[in-house]
Amino acid sequence: MYTLKQVLENPDPQIACAAANAAHHAPPDMMDIPVQQLLDQLVEQRSEVSDHDPELSRLDGMIISLMTITRKMFSAGPYDIIRGSPPSSPEAPEGSMLQDLKEINMREEASGLLEVEYLSTAVPVVVGGEWPVHGVLYGPCKRPLVCLPTQLRPNSPCINVFYLVDTGAPACEVSPAAFSAMGADAVPPRATRATINGVHCHVHLCAQDGNHPDIPVLGAVFLTMMGAVLTVNYKLSTVSLCHAD
Repeated sequence: MYTLKQVLENPDPQIACAAANAAHHAPPDMMDIPVQQLLDQLVEQRSEVSDHDPELSRLDGMIISLMTITRKMFSAGPYDIIRGSPPSSPEAPEGSMLQDLKEINMREEASGLLEVEYLSTAVPVVVGGEWPVHGVLYGPCKRPLVCLPTQLRPNSPCINVFYLVDTGAPACEVSPAAFSAMGADAVPPRATRATINGVHCHVHLCAQDGNHPDIPVLGAVFLTMMGAVLTVNYKLSTVSLCHAD
C-alpha cells in the first residue's frame, strides 16, 4: 500500500494534486502512513471532534483528498452491496454520466417515486439520524436516489433533498435551489456546515460548470463517516442506506 509521501510522486496530475492538498495539512509523522490506513485514522478522529471545533475543516479537507486518491488509484468503492447484475442500458445517454438527470425530473418524476415532494418542508431528525433510509433506482442509468432531510442551521428550514448516492464522489454537493429552500441568503462560495438526516457534515455547491449543476450528491466522505452500507436491488429497482452492524 502506498504512503502519502509516495503518492506525491504519482504521474497522474489529479492524484498528485490531491496528495499535495492532503500533505499540506498533514504533520510529518503522517507522511509515511499508508493512504487507506491514514484515511481510516482521520475518519475515526473526525467522529470524535466537536461540531464547532476549527479542526473539523482541516480534517474534512484531508479526508476528501485521500478519498480522491483511493478512488483513482484503487477504483471500486467498499460501500456497495449489489444484489443482481446491473442492467445494460442501451437507451442511456452518451457523454456526461449525469445527462439523464435534471432538476425538473426531481420535481416531477422522482417526487412520485419517492412519495415526497422535492424540496418540501421536512421534520428535523435527532442527532445521528433515522436509519435505514429507502430509495429507488432512478432513470435509464438506474442511479441510486434517496430523500434525506437537510438543514443548514438549527433555526433554518429543514427540507427534503433528493440525493444521488455516489461512492465515487468525495464530497456532498447541494444545488442552488436547495440552498435557497434552506433559507440561505446567498449561495456559499465554499464548503459550509449542514445537517443531513441528523449527521453533521460539510456540503459544497454543485459545480455550476460541471455535468450536474442542479443535482445534489451524497459523497463518500459522508458515507464513510456514518459507516454506511448501500444495498442496491436491480430486480426491484430499490436501494437502502443504513449503518454497518
